[in-house]
Amino acid sequence: MKKNVSAALSAVVIVLSAAACSNGTGDGGEPGPGVDKEVFVAHFVSDCVGVGPQKCLNVRESAEDDWTLRYDPIEGFEHEVGYDYRLIINETTISDPPADASSIRWTLVEEIEKTPVVTSDSDGNPILRPWKLESFGPAADLGNEATAALVEGALASLAADNPVTLGLREEGRVGGFDGCNRYFGDFAIENGHQIVQGPKGATMMACPDGRMDLEQAFLRNLEAATRLFLRGEALELENDAGVVMVFAPWEGSE
Repeated sequence: MKKNVSAALSAVVIVLSAAACSNGTGDGGEPGPGVDKEVFVAHFVSDCVGVGPQKCLNVRESAEDDWTLRYDPIEGFEHEVGYDYRLIINETTISDPPADASSIRWTLVEEIEKTPVVTSDSDGNPILRPWKLESFGPAADLGNEATAALVEGALASLAADNPVTLGLREEGRVGGFDGCNRYFGDFAIENGHQIVQGPKGATMMACPDGRMDLEQAFLRNLEAATRLFLRGEALELENDAGVVMVFAPWEGSE
């Protein structure tokens, strides 16, 4: 009888151990087997506060997602500012993590892509020139669904020789056409890519429905941008949520 009880208890222990492993956890704070997944890491780091002030990676699991801060490192991965990454990581759950540490551990499995992001310090691709708005990015604030449709429709309806423009000048000024009015203001670039916003103004002409929505969306997203980069021939304005606007070179009048 005692043998049967011992055997039954052993069986229960084995089942519980297997369940712990299947949940990706282990005993004593050690990780279980985990799962592999693809993640994207941004070319920039952000100020954040964990145990104390630190620099955090910006990560997402899909190109359509917003960037989120990762306070813990990715084990085995060395981040270099100025490069976008696509990685395969192993994600494990820690059953008893140390104080102030995440219960989710990421370990590098494979670095699939490392893509340089060009800044205005790069030779041959100056940012300080006129640009035309090609599209709003996935992180753009276009309002509700109905307003977003008006904005996109108004942008598509603009004449080819009268696009929304972004004129960047050496003296730290910005100006152009916002889809309805002329705008102007301060817009300095520091460290090759960081945007320092200043006060802006615009003319006050009324425009048809859609065009005013476009104007407001453009100026709102321009004000929200904190960085700009060249990718190929395109100029991208972005913030911590991702790309807000994409521009192409413009040879016409600002």
